[in-house]
Amino acid sequence: AQFSQLEGITNMSTSLADVADVMRSDRIMAGANLVGKSVLAQTGRIATDGSTPSKIEVSLPYGAEQVDLGIYDADSGALIRSIVSGPQTSGIASFNWDGRIADGSAAPTGTYIIRGVATVNGSAQEFVPSTFTKVETVSWDAQTADLKLNVAGNVSIPISQVYRIGDDSMNANAKSQIDQAGDK
Repeated sequence: AQFSQLEGITNMSTSLADVADVMRSDRIMAGANLVGKSVLAQTGRIATDGSTPSKIEVSLPYGAEQVDLGIYDADSGALIRSIVSGPQTSGIASFNWDGRIADGSAAPTGTYIIRGVATVNGSAQEFVPSTFTKVETVSWDAQTADLKLNVAGNVSIPISQVYRIGDDSMNANAKSQIDQAGDK
C-alpha cells in the first residue's frame, strides 16, 4: 500500500510538472506574438526618429502643481530637452516629445533616458514616466517564472509591468499637452 501511495504521488508530481511546462510554453508563444509591437511601460527610456512625436504618460494619483520631464542623452547623461507643464489634475496626464532637442533641431535617431519630477503639495517627487517602446525579443525568467520583454535601450521588463499593448499613435481624445508645456 505504501508503494502505491508513493507511485501516486510521483505520478501526480510528474503530471504537475508537465502542466507547468505546457503553461510556460503557452506564455512564451503568447509573448512571441508581441515581438515588433509597441507596449506602454515604465522603462526609463524613450525612442525617437527625430520627427515623429513620442507619447509619454504620467500617472498622477493626487494631481500635481507642476510636472517636469527631462530627456537625457543615453551615453553622456546630458539633458537634451526639458518639458515643463503647469498644474495637472489626478489621473493620467499625456505629453508628447516632438523628437527635438532644446535648440529646436531634430535629435539623432535613437533611444534616450527619460525621468520625471512632479511637484505635489510643494514637495518634489521623482518618477519614471511611461513610454511606448517596441518589443525586440522575449525570454523566460526561470527565477521569477515570468515572461520578460526585451525592449529598445537594452531594457528587460516583466510582462506584468506592461500597462498597454498596441498602437502608440496620438489618441484624439488624449489630453495632449505638447503645445501647452513649456520648454527649458
